[in-house]
Amino acid sequence: METSPHADPAFHRRVILVTRPQPEGDGFANTLVGLGAIPLVVPAIEIAPPKHPDALAHARHRLGEFDFAMFVSANAVRFALGEPSRDAPMDRAWPSHVTALATGQGTRAALKAAGVPDTCIQTPIAGEDSEGLLALPLLSPMKGRRVVIFRGETGRALLGDALQERGATVEYVSAYRRICPVVTPDLRQTVSKAKLSASTFTATEALLNFEAMFDPETLTVLKQTPAFVPHQRIAQTATQLNWQTVVTSSGDHGLISGMRRYFIEQS
Repeated sequence: METSPHADPAFHRRVILVTRPQPEGDGFANTLVGLGAIPLVVPAIEIAPPKHPDALAHARHRLGEFDFAMFVSANAVRFALGEPSRDAPMDRAWPSHVTALATGQGTRAALKAAGVPDTCIQTPIAGEDSEGLLALPLLSPMKGRRVVIFRGETGRALLGDALQERGATVEYVSAYRRICPVVTPDLRQTVSKAKLSASTFTATEALLNFEAMFDPETLTVLKQTPAFVPHQRIAQTATQLNWQTVVTSSGDHGLISGMRRYFIEQS
């Protein structure tokens, strides 16, 4: 990864912790390198196939039975539909009458990579989360509509509950599992010695996993660095876990903008 000639001076040589799972972690790290930063990639969530892949395959073959297919993340798309780099690509054309709902631009890009026509994809008008999806006019009312939600084996019930209240029939499908990674002694040492300018967390579970991945002394030092998160819900958990400074900005662009403002203000 080479530094871009258009690097942002605010990010120059700043070490930034990236905790999102792969492959998204490397993608965000590349963005930081282009800005002139030094990313320290330490995934706090490992993504694994679901325990019951047959149920996922069955749901994929029944897509045409639904009016809407919701994908809570890019990982939900990759495991549910596949992509050119995976062994289980989508084995039939996307049914044109089914609207694919993506929580954000990263999920939208994954849907397009999996072969879903862009005209069939809808994303929130504002924000990149479940609340943003629920605010879309096409999701109200929902009487008689059928919805399938592809997500991890555990997840928020907000989407399904809200759509059922609006009259929809909702089916959840487990597309993947989230696992707390095992940390090697070398990685623990690298993190403990890193002179971080910022930490980034894009899921509440990542914050909670970090508590199990590292010793109290390392965590105390880490929590003195500002934590940048994309949602107020994640920010609340960070504050409860005693991160001293927490900055909330929506989406990857928001995280970058938030860090830039912070670095300029602190310089």
